[in-house]
Parts: sequence; structure tokens; C-alpha cells
Amino acid sequence: INNIISDKTLDLRQLMFNILMFRMINNINTFNLAENRFGWKYGIPKVDEYDPDVFYNFLEDLKREGVVAFTSAYLVYNGVNTTRNDFFARNLFKFFVENIDVIIDKCKNAKTPREVLNYLESIEGIGSFNAYQLYIDLTYIGIFSNHHLFDFKKR
Repeated sequence: INNIISDKTLDLRQLMFNILMFRMINNINTFNLAENRFGWKYGIPKVDEYDPDVFYNFLEDLKREGVVAFTSAYLVYNGVNTTRNDFFARNLFKFFVENIDVIIDKCKNAKTPREVLNYLESIEGIGSFNAYQLYIDLTYIGIFSNHHLFDFKKR
């Protein structure tokens, strides 16, 4: 994640997408395999070129090869009517792409850390732990102007 956060060549949309993708998969091996297979910088597709079917097939290929794509820690996935790979590739990651500007806006304009966390937790597939991890990552890129990391007091 340090390489992503410190990469000044990424615009805010791509930076946010990379952070979201990285935290939800959180397995460096998956990103290395994707970078080798597709040539994606950091193993993450460009936000405007994301194809849910390509990513789903990549995850399914890894599964067939016996490669664990995701870390098993902290994933929030209810498993109803879909597989994990399908949910993440065709639902959550697609949601990130389709709503990247809204996600950025909600985070940038939040008045408190709790507001950011509540918004992130409201996205199906992001639980409390991942919301907090995402919030920490976002503090490093300077997206917040109204508050800072340790500003968790009630208002």
C-alpha cells in the first residue's frame, strides 16, 4: 500500500480505486500475479477500464490454480446468491468504479472521522475493520481537510 499511497503520478480517482481494491483483497501475491498477467500497475486495473468479467475470470483462474486470492481476515461477505469471487468482482469492485466520484466526495466533505467510517461501512462488503483501514490509508493521502486521524471525539 505504501507504493500506491506515495505514487504522485496517480490522479485522485485512480488513487482511491487502488486503495479500495488493495484493502479489500489485501494479498500482495494476487496483485503481483495480476501485474504479471495483465500488466496493470500495482496489479490493479485502471478505474476507467475495469471489466468485472475480466477480474472475475482472473479470480476464478487463481482459484483453479489453488492460489488464495484474498486474505481471509476481515472480509465481510454474506454469501447469499453469489460466490465470493462474483460478489467482489461483479458487485463491490464494480460499485467502486461506478461510484468512485461519490466515494471521494463523501470522504472529502465529511465533517468527522465517524462520518467517513459510517459511509464506508454502509457499502455492502465493507465492514468496520476495513472501513477503519481505509480511513487510515486516506489520511496518508491528505484527502481530509475538515479533520484528522485522532479527531474521534463526539461533536
